[in-house]
Amino acid sequence: MRRSPRHPRSRRLTPALALLTTLCGPPALAQYRPPPMSESQRLVRDGEAAQVAASAASASGDKKEAEEKYRKALALFEQALTAEPAPWPPPRPGCQRQRAQ
Repeated sequence: MRRSPRHPRSRRLTPALALLTTLCGPPALAQYRPPPMSESQRLVRDGEAAQVAASAASASGDKKEAEEKYRKALALFEQALTAEPAPWPPPRPGCQRQRAQ
């Protein structure tokens, strides 16, 4: 008498499902790409990087390099503000300004 496996279909189905999941998963995730940064966002990111480099130079004791990088960071932040000025004062949530009549 020959013994038959209890679940022959499930043994064939499991590797097939694993293969299908492996092949279909990454392309779906790879399709998402964040929107490109605006010019002001790019300038702010570069300014923050320059500020971090300046802090590192300051911590290492190189005052001239730190001052140069702080100036570069300040220039980049100023360019970002001129590219896209922020509203001042910032609007408060829930408040609407009344129109002058």
